[in-house]
Amino acid sequence: RGGDRGGMSRARVSGLLRVSVAATATVFGTMPWVRRDDFGRVFSEPSSSSSSSTASPPPEPRLDVPIAANYPATSSNKNTAQWRVYTDVARDLSARGDLEAAGIYLRRALAEAVAGFGGGDPHVAAARNNLAELYRLQKRWDEAEALFAEAADALEKHYGQSHPAAGAALHNLAGCKLERG
Repeated sequence: RGGDRGGMSRARVSGLLRVSVAATATVFGTMPWVRRDDFGRVFSEPSSSSSSSTASPPPEPRLDVPIAANYPATSSNKNTAQWRVYTDVARDLSARGDLEAAGIYLRRALAEAVAGFGGGDPHVAAARNNLAELYRLQKRWDEAEALFAEAADALEKHYGQSHPAAGAALHNLAGCKLERG
């Protein structure tokens, strides 16, 4: 097997690198050092005259403009900072097994998220999901299902049905219902 490549052959590793270069070229546009062979396979060929003044620099990565344009101006304020602190404290308490204290901080985090981001923001959906997960662990089924459903609905409205975040939220809701019986 030669070397520690997780059981992959040298050809397989080389193929994966070519695919990675092709994906990078697609994301960042045309790159002068990306070439195709006679079979259409992409390979990287650094130019020997990389300091040439004729080569233009690679374009900047494209940001997700629609999401950035719709992001609230209040995305960083006292409430959102408190939301982050309360969430982190709750996560630590939960990891230590103190679910009751974690619940206090998760409820505070949800209130701060609503105040700082607004009710339909994905951060609020994440806060609802965190509290719902705690309730699921405590077998508080009705409260957990209601919060999971609210989070899923908000993420679906914000991102659309096919977004992974909306799918994960629906998965959480379904898992809670399944565990409940």
